[in-house]
Amino acid sequence: MSGHALPHYDAVVATCNRPEALRMSLPLLVSQTKPPQRLIVVDSSDDHQAVCDTVGQAVIGFNGQTEIIRSKRGLTYQRNVGLKHVQEAIVFFPDDDSLFYPDASEHILRAYHADKAETVGGVCAAEAVSMPGELEESYALSTSDKIKKKLIGAKRTLESWVAPDPFLTLGQELMRRRAAPAWLEAQNAVLVESMTGFRMTYRTEAIKKAQFPEAFVNYGLFEDTEASFSILQNYHLVGARNAQIYHHRFPGARGSGYYMGLAAALNRTYIIAKHAGPDSAARRDLYKYHRYTLARYVMTATDAFGRDRARGYREALKFTAALLAANEGGLDELYERIWNGSSEKAVAA
Repeated sequence: MSGHALPHYDAVVATCNRPEALRMSLPLLVSQTKPPQRLIVVDSSDDHQAVCDTVGQAVIGFNGQTEIIRSKRGLTYQRNVGLKHVQEAIVFFPDDDSLFYPDASEHILRAYHADKAETVGGVCAAEAVSMPGELEESYALSTSDKIKKKLIGAKRTLESWVAPDPFLTLGQELMRRRAAPAWLEAQNAVLVESMTGFRMTYRTEAIKKAQFPEAFVNYGLFEDTEASFSILQNYHLVGARNAQIYHHRFPGARGSGYYMGLAAALNRTYIIAKHAGPDSAARRDLYKYHRYTLARYVMTATDAFGRDRARGYREALKFTAALLAANEGGLDELYERIWNGSSEKAVAA
């Protein structure tokens, strides 16, 4: 498959204390059939030199440029730092544990290339069900992990009936604003409501204007959804089905239970308040979803983490109405005031 006519891209990878993830993911990224022009690694690790050494080994044979930037911690902040160094018209934002199939980037770029009218602001890959190539045998999922994956799908189907996800509701509303491009079927591509972080790419101009929400601290829960909805205000988002990326999900603490519960509720409410109009069904679904999620957290809280998560979620729900009522100019200020004033604020990831 020839990629000579395809646009170039840069790749920004934010990382923190996970050199073992980079050791696996970066060689796959830089050896793509259509590799990036620049690999920009934004690192907030305790041992920065270890990351530099790992990246240096991982990119041996890569003909593009490599930049390693030391940064303060925070996923959204790190992505915005990397974005400042992007020079190409397309930018990829893989997670540090995103495992690319050999031609994933080429299929993504084919969608951008087909978009002559530039109505598409972002393209995501499909989530692969297994690791690429030889990695599948070396890092095969355990039987319990495979069962968990299947159960997650079943749980989401059930939840869609009991408590519709307001993100899905809003994404579908935003999608319906514009007619679908005629070239989608030829590229085996579809319109999508949002893009998951580990497989998202954007037109650089569009994401530089939108930026990632730096108020979402540490892990930045739902930052990918917030960025997606910002882009959907003016563009399509597209899923390239032929592009495959596997999310390995390396283990690593993302914060305390209280932080995870607080962020899960506050960030979801913030996004709906920012992007859903007063008559949007997403606002109605938000209340139902919050009630369901809190009940699920309470019923499944079998350890200290679970109990703290439920407590953080319950704390955040006190501010739902205020966030939804905030005007556009005051939403960010109110969110930060609530976050900074909450007791037992985030334990850093």
